[in-house]
Amino acid sequence: MARRLVLTELATAIHTYIEALKSIMSFLRSYVAPFFIVLIFAIAMLAVSARIFLPNDLAAPAPIETPSAPTDAAAIMVPASEFSITVSMMS
Repeated sequence: MARRLVLTELATAIHTYIEALKSIMSFLRSYVAPFFIVLIFAIAMLAVSARIFLPNDLAAPAPIETPSAPTDAAAIMVPASEFSITVSMMS
């Protein structure tokens, strides 16, 4: 009988704990998560809108340059030490 009473009290305590967790999760889902979503959106919008207040040369997009091919042979030469080959003769 005492064992059954302990199990009943344990089940009731677990049920109460689960209901409390559900209540907390409901609060987090209803209030905290939307607040963080709106906060992140506001920070992103502030960061994007800050470009209006930058000086003109910084507010412009970065220039795109096409890479040019090297014209002289010295620009593409690799030092010989990187490609040293050792030849050994077998006796």
